[in-house]
Amino acid sequence: MAASVATPLEQQFSSIAGISSMNSTSSLGQSQITLQFDLSRDIDGAAQDVQAAIAAAARHIYAFVGIILLIGIVKKNGMMMIDFAVEARKEGKSAHDAIYEACLVRFRPIMMTTMAALMERCRSLLVWVLEPMSADHSV
Repeated sequence: MAASVATPLEQQFSSIAGISSMNSTSSLGQSQITLQFDLSRDIDGAAQDVQAAIAAAARHIYAFVGIILLIGIVKKNGMMMIDFAVEARKEGKSAHDAIYEACLVRFRPIMMTTMAALMERCRSLLVWVLEPMSADHSV
């Protein structure tokens, strides 16, 4: 996963002018990207370009985290539905009735979890969109 997070950053960094080399290493839970600039490159301009590239890549990283979150929710809900169906089968219900009951029992928690994740993503999106606007109008 660390390499997947580093990839959008590497793509953004590759468009910065004056980079003589870029090295990237990723291991479990961390990534390190080293940029080396030409000696003729202004260090302040290079720092601003790197900051802008990180900000541009952040959108991709948040989308990636959202996809991982969604996959985890779907997986958890599927496993819990199967657990409920297995328990209903142990109680002597037919496979169809056990699956039907598991779906009915798990529907509300699935919808609550999904809506909570969706609302968090909406909140994050609003903060991300409105934050630059408030920074432009600050005194």
